Amino acid sequence: MMRCLPLLIALVPTLAAAQPTKPKPPLVDRCERPSTRQVSGAVKPGLHKLGELPPAKPIYTVVREIDGCPTPVSVRPR
Repeated sequence: MMRCLPLLIALVPTLAAAQPTKPKPPLVDRCERPSTRQVSGAVKPGLHKLGELPPAKPIYTVVREIDGCPTPVSVRPR
């Protein structure tokens, strides 16, 4: 046990320095703000008959964190 004591004392500062640090919160200026996207060829808003509209398809969006910034990502339906 006495032989291990100097080794343990030498390792304590190394272990303390190896503690994981909390990630810094993202800077607001660095992150791009999610904005509205206009789909090309989209029908203008208003009242339309269902027969005039294209068939509906689901679009799933997941908000992921990339480089500390929230980023919406579209995924395929199963």
